[in-house]
Formats: sequence, C-alpha cells, structure tokens
Amino acid sequence: MVFPIAIGVLTGASWMGLQAELPDPALIRDLGLSAMLLLGLTCLMISLQRRLTAGVLGRHVLPGCVWMLWMAMATAASMWHCGRTAGDAVAARLPSSLDQRSVWVEATVRGLPTRHERGLRFEITRAQAFSEDRSAPLALMPQDGVVQWYAHGGADSLPELRPGQRLGFTAKLRQPSGPLNPGGFDVEAWMLERGLHFSATVQSGRRHQGVEMLGQDQDFLVWIDRLRMHIRDLIDQALADSPHRHVLSALVIGDQRAITGEQWAVFQRTGTSHLMSISGLHVTMLAALAGWIGAGTWRMLCRLGVPLALWVPVPSVRALAAVSGAMGYALLAGFAIPAQRTAWMVLVVAIAAIAGIRAHRWAVLSWALIVVLLLQPMAVLSVGFWLSFIAVGLLLSLPSHDEPPSARPAGIWRRAAGVLSHAAKAQMAITFGLLPLGLLLFQQVSVVGPIANAIAIPVVSFVVTPLAMAGVVISSVTGLPEVLVAAEQVQSALMQFLLGLSSWAIAVVDSPSPGVWRAAVATAGVVLAIADLPWGRWRHWRHLGWLALLLLWSPPIPEVADGQMEISVIDVGQGSSMLIRTRSHHLIFDTGPSMGDTDAGMRYLMPTLRRLGIREIDRLMVSHLDQDHSGGVASLLALSRVGAILTSDPTGLKELLDTASIAAASESSPYGKPAPRPPIAACRAGMTWTWDGVRFQVLHPSADAADRLRRARRTPLKVDGVASDKLRNDLSCVLRVEDANGGSLLLTGDISLRAEQHIVGKFVGLLDPEDETALDMAGVRLQSQVLMAPHHGSRTSTGPLLLEAVAPSLVVIQAGHRNRYGHPHAEVLDRLAARSQLMDVARTDLQGALTIRWVSGQPVVSDFFQEHRRYWHGHRGSRPTDADAQEHALAPAPMLRPRKVSVP
Repeated sequence: MVFPIAIGVLTGASWMGLQAELPDPALIRDLGLSAMLLLGLTCLMISLQRRLTAGVLGRHVLPGCVWMLWMAMATAASMWHCGRTAGDAVAARLPSSLDQRSVWVEATVRGLPTRHERGLRFEITRAQAFSEDRSAPLALMPQDGVVQWYAHGGADSLPELRPGQRLGFTAKLRQPSGPLNPGGFDVEAWMLERGLHFSATVQSGRRHQGVEMLGQDQDFLVWIDRLRMHIRDLIDQALADSPHRHVLSALVIGDQRAITGEQWAVFQRTGTSHLMSISGLHVTMLAALAGWIGAGTWRMLCRLGVPLALWVPVPSVRALAAVSGAMGYALLAGFAIPAQRTAWMVLVVAIAAIAGIRAHRWAVLSWALIVVLLLQPMAVLSVGFWLSFIAVGLLLSLPSHDEPPSARPAGIWRRAAGVLSHAAKAQMAITFGLLPLGLLLFQQVSVVGPIANAIAIPVVSFVVTPLAMAGVVISSVTGLPEVLVAAEQVQSALMQFLLGLSSWAIAVVDSPSPGVWRAAVATAGVVLAIADLPWGRWRHWRHLGWLALLLLWSPPIPEVADGQMEISVIDVGQGSSMLIRTRSHHLIFDTGPSMGDTDAGMRYLMPTLRRLGIREIDRLMVSHLDQDHSGGVASLLALSRVGAILTSDPTGLKELLDTASIAAASESSPYGKPAPRPPIAACRAGMTWTWDGVRFQVLHPSADAADRLRRARRTPLKVDGVASDKLRNDLSCVLRVEDANGGSLLLTGDISLRAEQHIVGKFVGLLDPEDETALDMAGVRLQSQVLMAPHHGSRTSTGPLLLEAVAPSLVVIQAGHRNRYGHPHAEVLDRLAARSQLMDVARTDLQGALTIRWVSGQPVVSDFFQEHRRYWHGHRGSRPTDADAQEHALAPAPMLRPRKVSVP
C-alpha cells in the first residue's frame, strides 16, 4: 500500500514544481475533494477484494485497481497539499510596498552566520520592520529572510554573530530575485525551498544607525545552532592554518558554505560533491553506534536487576537509542534532506522492530519520502532531494547479496572478493543511475567519477568522518587537537589525489540537457536493468533497460545557417554578457560582474555554453574594464578555450588577469593545466572580419584611446575634463554585426551621451573630406535593427540622437532586476515608449535571458519567461520609479515585448 502512495505523493509534488502559474484556488479545492472521493472508492475496492479472493478478478484485476486508486488518491492529495503550501509561500513574500525600502529591522539570527571576503551573510527569523526612525511598525513584513552585511574593512572588521542573537539594524529590503537563465542557478527557487521570503542589506554610515544587540532568544533550535557553531569554532581553532578545515566542518555538522570555490570545483569534476553533505551512511553509523551503546547499557541494567530494565526488551531499547542517535545527528547536521531522509528511515525501521513487523526496504524508503514531502513540499526544488532519494533507490534496487550459508564462498579472501564485487556493482549502479540527473541539472558528467568515488567514499566515510567526529569530542574534553589534525592530514592527501584526477583533460564531458522526461525514462531504464524484480522467464530481457540511456544522447544544438547569426543575451544581473553564434564561430561580448568568491563567467556564462554544446570561443571582446563587464574573464579563460581577446584597454586587462585571485586562473587549477593566455589586442575603429558570411565591424574607440587611458591611469580624477571612470565608459568597444540577409546588431558597452554624439557625429563627418578621423568609418552603416541600450539604460545614455541615427526596430536593455542604480531609468523608458510604434523593447530584468533570431529578415525574441517560467517567478513585472523623486513609490513598467513575426 505505501509504495503506490509514495509514487503518488512524489508525482503530485513534482507536478506542482513544473507549473508556470499557481493553480486556481478553486482547482486546488477540487483536488482536495477528489482525494477524499478516491479514498472512499479505494476503501470500497479493498472491501470488495477481500470478498473476492479467487479467480483472475480477485487475484489480479482488483489488486491492480486498488494499487492504481491508492496512487491516484495520493497524487490528488499531494497536489492539493503542495498547491496550498506553494500559494502560502508565494503570498508570504515581501510585498512590493516594502521592496527597495530602507527600514529598521529587528530580527533573530538563525543558523550559522558565514564570513566571506567582503563581510557576513546570515539568515534571520522573527523579523519585525519599523520605519527608519522607528516611529511606526510596518505591516506585512515576512519573518524569515537572508541578510548581507558588507564592511569596507572586510569581514574581520565585523563583530562575531551567534545564533539566537536579537539584532536591530537599518536595512534595504528586496523581494527574492536573481538572474534567470535556462540551466542556471535559480536563486528564487532556492529561497522558496529554504523558506526565505526576502533579502536585506545592512546599511551603515552617517545617515543610518549602527547595528544594535537587543538581547538573546532561547529555544531548542537555537541551542542546536549554538552547539553547531561551537563545533565549527573548535575545528577552526584546531586547524587554523589548514585550507581543509571547512571540509571537516561540512562532514561533521553539514556547514558547506565556507568551502572554497576551487574545492567545490575539484569535487564537481571528480563527481564527489555528494560526500560534502551529511550522507545517510554517516547518520546510519551514528544510529548503529547509539543503538549498540543503548543495548549494552540496558543489558547491564538487566544484570543489575533494575526493575524497569526487566520490563522493556533490549531490542526495543536498541531501536529507540538508534532513533535518538539518528535524529540527534540529523539536527546537528542542520536537518538537511539526506540526513533527514535517513533519520526517518531509521524511525520507520525502529517502529517496525518494536511492533514485531519486518519492514520491507521499499516500504522504509517510501515512508521516508512521504514524511519529507508532507513536512517540506518545496523539497522537490532541491537538488539534494533528488540525488539522495534516487541514489538510495538505486542501491535498494540491487539484488541482495545475502546467500544461504552453504552457498557462501569459503575463506576470507573469497569473502573479501564478494564484498568488493558487491561494492563495484553498487558503484556502477550509482554511476549510471545518476548519470541522467547529472546531465539534466549540470549538463556535464564526470568521467573520472567511478575512480574517484572508489577511493573517496571509503576514505571519507570510514576514516576522515569518524576521525573528525572523534577529534571534536576529544578536543572539547581534553583540548588536544591531534585527532582532528590526523583527520585533516588524511583529507589533505585525498584532496591531492582528487586534484590530480580533476586535472585530466577528459575529467568531465559536457553535454546539453536531455530534458526532464528523457532523463526520467533513462533513470527508470537503469532501475529495470539492475533491479531485483520477479522477472521469471523474462529475467534475461531486463538488460534491454540499458538502451534507455540512449535517450541521454542529445542531437547537437541546431547550427546557425550560413550567413545568419543568433544572439544569446545572458541574464547576469547588473552587468552585461552576450553570445553571438554564426554557423561555425562564437563570440562573447563582455563576461558579466564578479560576485565575491565567484563570478558571472562561472555561474551563468559557462552553463549557457554547456547547454549549447559550445566548448571553444573564437573571440572574446571585453568592452571595457568595469567589473560588471569584465568580472568573469578569468574564470572563462580557465573553463574554456578562447582564441583571441579584444578590449579597449589591453594593458589594464593584462594587469587584471595577472592579479586575479580566482582559483580557476591559478596554477593549482582544478580544471587542469591552464591554457596559454590568448593574445590580447586593442579594439579600434576600422577593424573588420567576416565569419560564415556575417560581418563584424568595430566602430569605436578611435586610435587615440590607448593614450587617453594611460593618462587616466596616471591621473585618477580627470582627463581632458572628463572623469576617469566616465572616460573608461566612453571608450567602450562598440561593435556592429550584420548578417548576409541584412539583419544587424549594434553593441555599445557603457558609452554615454557624449560618446554617442561623438560616434554619430563622426559617422556624419564622412561628408567632410578634411575629417581624418572619419576614415576609419569608411564603408560602415550605423543603422541597425537591434540596439543594445548603452550603460544598462542609464539616464546618461540612449539619447534621441543615437536612436534617430540607428533607427532600431528592437532595443535590448540588460540590467539586474530592481537594481540599486535604478536602471533602466524612467526617462530612458519614456523616451523609448514615445517611439513604441517604431520599435520594441526587451529587458533582461523583467524577461530573464533572451535569444534573438532573425526570421524573414526581422528579429524575433524568445525569453526565459516564455519558455522556462515557474510560478515562483511571477512577481517580476514592476519597477521603482525615479528614486530621487519618489524613493518608495512603485509604478508599472512599460512591459514592451517584441512584435510577433509569423514564421513561414
């Protein structure tokens, strides 16, 4: 009974996670009524089945009907439960009236605060908001959120925060939001799954009050978090100089946030990322240890004649002690889904043992799945949920290696060979069983994963983790760190081994995502091929299930036709990056911003390239060196092959790459030996090249740009009366691209109105034969069908002169959703709206990533919202008005979409 119920619960929760819009409340109510009716029908069918036990009807038809009815009832009930929970979660988000407002917040720190190079990140609960002067409370404030506290002096200048501390601080609130790219990390889904309904940034300075400590909250969860933080501090103190202390913290208490980027890269390329979570094996070992201690203690009490010990049998005590150990350690590990799943499984086994029932392995896993989704319906949005349950399901599918005593091989070596054989089969099942999920989620698979896991799993599970746990206990009691040091040394040796594997050129293979349904069928095929099912005479045909893996082969992304181009405008937040594809060449224009220990190149650009099956970039053009345009250069060079680089400031870019601290660009790169740095040249007006019938022309800057930039570096204030930072913007590379059919695109970087006038004037200057600077514009057309709005649509760009000269039919604005600069500015949007009969507008802040293709000579845009939207993305659709005029007012944005062009 429980197995079809679990399938139904999972089906209903997964269905909700794939919806673009929340179901109508009436439909959700009807689903609840349907579940009740199906439950009544199921009970009626069970009663009929008990009366009819003979014949085909009683032995086959009725049991099958009951099985299907249980699943249908569970599916309807799960859809009803998940629909209500999702609606409540979306409704609990920060309302638009508080978005982008500076308010006084009083809240309690929850979980473990994490330090990074720029400050602190921590989660809060029981939040209350007041006006900035604390004169009036603000209604509709969510209780749970995540806070960033930046400091000019770095994280070390900030005080130590502890779980349970009640803080008061001025913060700028934001609704959950983040870049939206197909296959990329979805911040909004992560926050929804974590129950975080807003983000906030602590504000300090003369206009804002400092952070105040308002007291301390006390409850059981706070006590658990304090214990976790005490263990983390103990590990940090014992291994202060070790780069692997954060890995030990992840293995002991599940705190993964401080693991460095290069360490995650090693784990990802070797397929060992799963080891950094509190696995079921760790919880099971603690449960077994607790059960053994509990049973031993109870036997001793029995021998001493304690009356209570004689009333309760030892097996029941062992089961209760195992549950206590599993639940306690799961709480200590942050109650993450893998640990939580194992704890519930231990509880089911314990209840069955106390009741004298033999629990079937699939029933145990099914009950754990039902409980997890009952308590956390949003868990289906978590990668850890799928990895954990699918991995355990694969292991449970394997045939049992228990044999009758007479059939067991004699001798210790043959027994060891049998254990190794079973371990190899389990590793094969995990490798091939998780292959579809890895391609679906990450668009890559680790080739060296089986080798890495064969060594790493036993070392981490049976050496590093037990030593680290024992070291924490010994160090806290005696103050001696030797055991922790031993665990760190073993982990260090393992990391060197994994680093060597990850540096292989064939360590990982990239492949486009196969899609949800093909990945699901491929996983089911692997299960059928390895599962211990009652096949009967069909047993030898089970291997046909391996053929389902062929579904993972995705045909290459359709090539762009000769003479045409395709543009992918990547949503990198407040920054700029796009990919231009021709039939056999690829150009990236800008790489997005840096983000602390990561950047847009690693988080958004590389997943886009993997999704499109692109492994080599022919040319990278960095318009200028502002970090929101050049922040991802170092990681892009480390993660892919780049043929050549063009930029307005080659000297500055070389200095940037020489001093880049990102691990992917270092000699100890987990991505293998870094490729030789491609040649870096200056983009100068007059440069042209042609790829596959598509013509690329650089229109700006002129040849004197290098001298002006050198003077800007020597004189940080002004050069020729222009501020240095504005000069860098005005000298951005401007690129025009035109295909063989007349489709055209103009990329403008961050040029301002001054540079726009200069470019337009120089173009018009071709009429003046004495204008020598106009010679580099010979043969150039300024008019383009698609215009990338300069400087993210700022107030000082996209002037009427440029719009008149370019005469675009589509203007693309690349900006972060509700960014702090107010881009795109209301004046620019009004300017574009006034020409709405002549042009359309597409915006990454409202539409996510964009793809532009030319159909019948006209640009056609598809966006993230059209093709990949989910119900938690529904709040995008409004923007703040001019922050200088009305800081807190909100007005609907002109949601200008490209005109639909019929495809012949």
